[in-house]
Amino acid sequence: FNLKNRQVYDKVFHVAAVGDAVYFGSSVEDALYCLDAETGDVRWKFFTEGPVRLAPSVDNDRVYFGSDDGYAYCLEGVEGNIIWKHRVAPQELRVPGNERLISMWPVRTGIVVVDGTAYCCGGVFPSETVFLTALDADSGEELWQAPIGDLPAQGYMLASPSRLYVTTGRSRPVVFDRAEGKRLHAAERRDSG
Repeated sequence: FNLKNRQVYDKVFHVAAVGDAVYFGSSVEDALYCLDAETGDVRWKFFTEGPVRLAPSVDNDRVYFGSDDGYAYCLEGVEGNIIWKHRVAPQELRVPGNERLISMWPVRTGIVVVDGTAYCCGGVFPSETVFLTALDADSGEELWQAPIGDLPAQGYMLASPSRLYVTTGRSRPVVFDRAEGKRLHAAERRDSG
């Protein structure tokens, strides 16, 4: 078989730069790093129990990111201290993935933070259900969760004032209502020309 990956993460580090800090996740060391933007020195690093594949989001001096361990994290941006972590999946269940044990519901979407709410998805196997989740950005408390049984969730999510755009690897993004997680439609394809 010559199957291609639906989404490739690990060829380069995905970074977020804010002020004098650069943040990136490591899928090799299962950690999030903060570097000094001028010197490149490591200010801090925070370890998870799985690969960190996407760049974090930074909002109000807090850093939000997901890990293949199935958790969404919020860290204090200057020192890297944990503020909260939230398991997105309904249970703690590990499976082999990329030569290590990862959550059955890895967080492989970016975390979008808008108006005090952090949105992410846990899960990449539609047959095992994917969970679109809204969390209070300050406390990590779950506000709502919408199970999705027919699509993976991989890559950076986007938000508008009323909608969430969930990327699905090679497929078209799917649009959800931000207030309740209700599925609205798949993004339309526009041909150039």
